[in-house]
Amino acid sequence: MGFWSKTAASPSLWLASGFATLNPGFLRPESIPLPVPNAGDTIRRLTGSDSHIVATFWQKYYSGSDWELDESVHVWVHRYLQDPAVFAFGLLNSSGLLATIVSTPLGPTTMSHGASLRSTRVIEGLCVHDSCRGKGVAGFMIEYIDAYTSIVCGPVALFWSRELNAKPFVSTAISVDTYAYTRCELCPSRLRVNPVEWTVFQQLWTSNTSSWPGKCIIATAPVSRRDGLIVLEAQNHIVVVSRTGRRTKPDKLPIWEVVWCGLRFDTILTPGNCTEDVLTSVAAYLKTGLLFASSSPIGGGVTRDWKAWHYGRSGVHAWYIYNYVPPAFGSCVFHAIRDEI
Repeated sequence: MGFWSKTAASPSLWLASGFATLNPGFLRPESIPLPVPNAGDTIRRLTGSDSHIVATFWQKYYSGSDWELDESVHVWVHRYLQDPAVFAFGLLNSSGLLATIVSTPLGPTTMSHGASLRSTRVIEGLCVHDSCRGKGVAGFMIEYIDAYTSIVCGPVALFWSRELNAKPFVSTAISVDTYAYTRCELCPSRLRVNPVEWTVFQQLWTSNTSSWPGKCIIATAPVSRRDGLIVLEAQNHIVVVSRTGRRTKPDKLPIWEVVWCGLRFDTILTPGNCTEDVLTSVAAYLKTGLLFASSSPIGGGVTRDWKAWHYGRSGVHAWYIYNYVPPAFGSCVFHAIRDEI
């Protein structure tokens, strides 16, 4: 994505090198003009009336070599497109939709180096028609949503994530964690797993996050935009799991992902690793599909020697921040309870 390397709002390798002082602040406080699409193309904001065309487009083109979106996209996409706080845009020509991108509100966010932001957002839903790949369309869509967000919201910190084949040697990512997965129906249930009411978890989160240690970024309000998040408890471990809306190819198994792990002691909630028994029992509780977790302490803390888990075979997950200086690069913990497109 060449766009990230040519904009003043993207952190430099020098900033991420470990030698620069990371003081909180916006990298580009001013707005930028909207870019103009190529002749014959138009770009417009997508609304609830576009739900079917977007869901159909995503089912066909928003996929990987081994996964695709399941039929639930036709339900939850409407929750994004009808929300005035969500900025969703589509690039079109006479033949139809060519690309999409979404800027979703994350809400108030605090950072361990003293920043407290009223509004932050996540860039997601970037999907390009097969015929347009390698032609600069992705970069145009990112530039457009960045410009639009800067005009409407003023300076704002943006987050975005990528799945990579391996950990990069040099990177501006705030965190890079190795994926692991297990097959739910093959997992033994070693511990009792109980569901936790969403409202109970919300209260635990909002009343405890201000005291969490370490170099971190915290989205202060949990959001389950499409009701795809479930909270589970085993012993004193809390595990937040997302039904991602993805399924495997070709056997169409549901794909689950660990969003966050922590420890609960009565009304106290702290971030922390799961154990092998806890996460394996959570997978057994889900009964069917693949459960993905990661090496991150809040992503499960999976290690290579966990018996029922396949570690390091699905690449890594990287989070990036745009237009704001984070508390750390590479080792920053991003605490955010949200669905991902």
